[in-house]
Amino acid sequence: MPPLTAIGVRLATRQLNVIPQHQRRGLRTSLAVASRKHTIAIARRAPTPTYAKYDPFLDLVASADQETQATARESPPATTQRTPVIPGGIARPPGALRLDPGRGDDGERRWQAYRQLRCLHPNMPPENAVFRGLLRALVEHYRTRWIAQDPISIEPIVAVDRSLLHLSQADAVTRLRLVCNHWMVLRTRAQTAYLATLDPSLRDDPAYSTLMLPTPEDMEVMVEALSVADLPANAHEVIVKMREWYRQPTHRALAALLQTHRRRRNVPALLAVVKDMRTWGVGHTTETLRPVLLTLARANMLEPLEKVVKLTYEHVVDIDAAILTDAAGQFTQRGNEAAVEYLYKLIVYHMPHLTTPLLEAWFRAVGALKRSDLGLDLFRRMVHHQRPFNEPLFELVLGQLVDARNYAAISEIHDEYIRQGFDLTIGTWRAFLEAAAQRGDVNQINLLLAVPEGLFMLRSPFQANRIVSGLLNHKQVHSAVRFLDVWVPNDFFLPHSLCRQLLDEATLTEDAELIDFAKSLVRFTERIHYRLSAQRRRREQKINQGPLRQRRRHFKR
Repeated sequence: MPPLTAIGVRLATRQLNVIPQHQRRGLRTSLAVASRKHTIAIARRAPTPTYAKYDPFLDLVASADQETQATARESPPATTQRTPVIPGGIARPPGALRLDPGRGDDGERRWQAYRQLRCLHPNMPPENAVFRGLLRALVEHYRTRWIAQDPISIEPIVAVDRSLLHLSQADAVTRLRLVCNHWMVLRTRAQTAYLATLDPSLRDDPAYSTLMLPTPEDMEVMVEALSVADLPANAHEVIVKMREWYRQPTHRALAALLQTHRRRRNVPALLAVVKDMRTWGVGHTTETLRPVLLTLARANMLEPLEKVVKLTYEHVVDIDAAILTDAAGQFTQRGNEAAVEYLYKLIVYHMPHLTTPLLEAWFRAVGALKRSDLGLDLFRRMVHHQRPFNEPLFELVLGQLVDARNYAAISEIHDEYIRQGFDLTIGTWRAFLEAAAQRGDVNQINLLLAVPEGLFMLRSPFQANRIVSGLLNHKQVHSAVRFLDVWVPNDFFLPHSLCRQLLDEATLTEDAELIDFAKSLVRFTERIHYRLSAQRRRREQKINQGPLRQRRRHFKR
């Protein structure tokens, strides 16, 4: 066939354009010659890795030997030692996706890039920054998808790509475990191969013995990721490796592991970690003390808590007051009075630095256990150290002392309350008036009853009865009558014995108005007692008749 001229090529092209699209596609695919795109794809395809024949570390060793021989030919070294060549890792595979931390699918994109890197270079460990970024992205995705959820809606708070919704929680945990395992294994192999290239005299040098291994900060990231994924066994293995490579594990890694045991409420495992810390000679810090003490307090275990506190003070480490307060709250919920008293002996040393919320928590704790003596001691220490007061603190301690009938201490608090310049509230007014009535302090009674009428109104008949009884016991009849007339509602019911006592005291004063008022109260209470007794008699008769008699009466009707 003769070669086509330019005119022939144009005609052939026009005839080809006349052919329909589906026939043209069939014509192209029926050709035996590969297309240009397919040829380029074959050329760009990475070679299949061979683990037995190809190892990047062999090339590293060969290049290091060649450089050493060339340096020796040019200028022989003065010593027999040679400068070690520090190998580098692969930061990112060729053609990998551009990673954007602001995107919701950052964890998935980093995971796909990591898989591509593993396929291209199965034996070459990536840089620590690659592992660190991948782990943090996976942890953020795990927290967003399965931990930080809106309590109203099932959807996560942070927007996540829809392509990630098919990923189950078990798959996410598996990814975190695999990344940590690959990081440890590949970096350990890299360190072994790197040490093989060094002189034996340099292998024990700290500058080279852990050069290719993950740093302590990287291992902290691993432990935190495994703790978030609820894998305490794997996190403990990383901590053991950290101690083997760097002599001591960091407190941040130990705190993450202890926090996992606290979340799982696994007290034996937590105590095992505490025992390991004691064996390794690692002291406690605030990060490690919080999960330990709060877990033991939640389990209501005072004796192990005392041992941990004693060991902490032996290492001259101070315990945060917030931790002691939270532990006291846990023991209070379980009614452990001895534990609260033990923690109170520790908290008094923090008195100059205690904040108002912590003091309120302690007042509530000792009040729930009916330990008004501890509440009064705490109040006196606050006065001694000049700690700031507020009205809720006064109401808490006054309520405890009123329940304990410690009226002498209430007068002491009244003086401090007036000195601080606080205004009277309904709670403080009732407590101060009851204490003054029980002690017979006429001046304080007149001062408290001099408040404007209608400002306060008692709602507890029992407290009103105690105030009236205290006033009558100290011959304060006029104050008792004025109190009943102004600050007690008309629907209150006074006991008959108290009304008779009021009548007797009014008779001694020979005041006609007081006597008439007392007689009216006695008549009212007698009438109420008669009605109540009549109702009680009818109820008892109905009970004594029995169900059979009631049934017959029902049928007669």
